[in-house]
Amino acid sequence: MITTQQYQATKQNKSLMRQLNTRELKKSNLSSQQVIGSLLAIAGVFMLVVALNMDTTVSSSIGRVNNIGLMQQQNQMAIFGGIALLTGIVLYVTEKK
Repeated sequence: MITTQQYQATKQNKSLMRQLNTRELKKSNLSSQQVIGSLLAIAGVFMLVVALNMDTTVSSSIGRVNNIGLMQQQNQMAIFGGIALLTGIVLYVTEKK
């Protein structure tokens, strides 16, 4: 038979274990802001890599020439990739606790 003191002690131990487990789970999980920041940073790096590997030339009767439209597209993609990368880093670092 369990006494009242044993019951209270068991109840208190279970409560403490739940609090400890909740704290450990909160520490191990990333916040939604960190997840969004890391995804945005990864997308920014991907956009930068794609932009820097774009071919901006086209063939013509005199050989390969630079296409201003493709150069502009490369420039815009690099700018948006850089902005996405910086925004992702800022979101990841400035997580509210």
